Amino acid sequence: MVNDATARHLHIDDLVPLVSAKTGVSQRQTRRTVSAFCSVVGHELGEGSDITLRNFGRFRIASIKSYWRTDLDGHRMAQKAFHRIYFSPAESVQKKLNGHLREGGKRAKSKA
Repeated sequence: MVNDATARHLHIDDLVPLVSAKTGVSQRQTRRTVSAFCSVVGHELGEGSDITLRNFGRFRIASIKSYWRTDLDGHRMAQKAFHRIYFSPAESVQKKLNGHLREGGKRAKSKA
C-alpha cells in the first residue's frame, strides 16, 4: 500500500543493496547488472521498442502528433510532435498498489 506521507524515491544506490540481499549476489556485481539493465531498457525505448517485463509491467512508446495549444497568456502556439513513454503495471503490481481499496469489505457504490 502506498501512503503519500511515507512514499520513497528509490535511486540505484538504494536499489542495489535490496537486490543484492534478495539474490545473494555481491553489491558490486548487482550494481553492474542493474546499470546494464537500465542502459539496455533506455536504449531500446530510445529506438522505439516497447518493453514488457512479466509480473512487472509494460513500457510503451507513443507518438504524439503536433497540435495547437493556448498558453497562459491566451496566445496560440504550435506544439511540435514528440514521443512519450507510458508504463502500464502488471495486474499483480496493480493489485498490490490498490490492495488498500479492498480492505474493510465491499467497495462503496457510486451514486449516479
